[in-house]
Amino acid sequence: MFNLLTNTVDTTAAAEVVAEAAGTVQGLQFHTSDIGEALLCSAAGMVGIFVVVGIIILSVSLLNKAGADKK
Repeated sequence: MFNLLTNTVDTTAAAEVVAEAAGTVQGLQFHTSDIGEALLCSAAGMVGIFVVVGIIILSVSLLNKAGADKK
C-alpha cells in the first residue's frame, strides 16, 4: 500500500513546496484591519465548542436520570 502511495506522489512538486516553505515568506502580510474578523471567527468557534459540550453534558445527565435505579 505504501509503495502505491509513494509512486503516485510527484516528488518535484513536493520538493518545490518544501523549498518555498524553508525560504523566506514574502507573500505573507499582516493587516490590523483583519483582527476583528479573526476575533469573530475565534469567538464563533468557542461558542460552537461550548454548545457541543453543553449538549453532551445534557444528554449524559438525561441518560443517567433515565437509567437510574428507582427505590
